[in-house]
Amino acid sequence: MADSHGPSRKPSFPLPWYSGGGTGWGSWWRLARRRGFSPWPYICFLVFFAILLWAVYVWYLVPALKAAAVADKPERRILAAHALLLMSVILVILMLALLLTFRIGRFLFPTPTKRTKTQYTDAWAESAKRMRTPPKE
Repeated sequence: MADSHGPSRKPSFPLPWYSGGGTGWGSWWRLARRRGFSPWPYICFLVFFAILLWAVYVWYLVPALKAAAVADKPERRILAAHALLLMSVILVILMLALLLTFRIGRFLFPTPTKRTKTQYTDAWAESAKRMRTPPKE
């Protein structure tokens, strides 16, 4: 019988956020915390984006819309050019913040590390060395 969160069986394919007991975002955050990820960079990026969006709206978009209502054709072209320039600058800032927040540079410029090959012991050969032979009858 299914509960309010869906069927009670485990999925047949591996899901990275499925930790067995919980469902939804809570288990994803537990898994991320166990792996060493922190939600704070994501939250700070979203807050920064919201503040930037609000500032552009209040300090540029509202006055530009009021000015565009009474502007003639050359003034509208100047307003459109300013809007394009402002949008370009904001997109560059957001892309750089995205690169810094999510540390994409580690994929673009990986640090050269020398890997060592792990020496594995043969478990069967080791057990054969330790095994006592039974006495002959």
